[in-house]
Amino acid sequence: MEVPRLIPQPAAPAKLGQLVVWVAVVTAIVTAVVVEATWGDQVSARVLAVAVGILVGAAISLVSWWVLTAARSEHAERPVEAPPVGAPPVEAPTIATPVVRAPAAEPAATRSVLEPELEKGAALRAAEPSDDGRDAWAADVDRWVEETGRRIDEHAPQFAGYFATASSKAADPAARLDRHLARLRTIVHDSL
Repeated sequence: MEVPRLIPQPAAPAKLGQLVVWVAVVTAIVTAVVVEATWGDQVSARVLAVAVGILVGAAISLVSWWVLTAARSEHAERPVEAPPVGAPPVEAPTIATPVVRAPAAEPAATRSVLEPELEKGAALRAAEPSDDGRDAWAADVDRWVEETGRRIDEHAPQFAGYFATASSKAADPAARLDRHLARLRTIVHDSL
């Protein structure tokens, strides 16, 4: 169990400027309020009000600063402990090597490869079963998406990421097929 610190730690040099500004602002506000409250009284009462305002303002600002810094230090990141002696060494993360892709083919050649895939996808969409055979149809959708993705990666690698972003195994197969068909139509008709 960690015992809470009751005595505030000295302010770091970078935060000392913030502390001075905070104390000055709060003290000025409290002093102005106290002096305004005694405005019609004698001069000695106003001088006493200034002294009380300065003391109360400084106390309020220092206590609030202490509470705020204590709250921040509770949430501060704890230091990382060193592994025990004799523990296996921690492996460094591996850096992925970039994928080198072949340059994109001519648009007409790519279109001639992808148009049949577009027709297969449209036929697959038209053949959606109501209830029976839905699992087999979903597997056909997955195969079509994978095969079309490979063809795009092979013939138009610049669109592979665009086509793949529509993938989601958790989505409804019909919605997934619709998203991929829309992306493939955009690639074939608008981008090539």
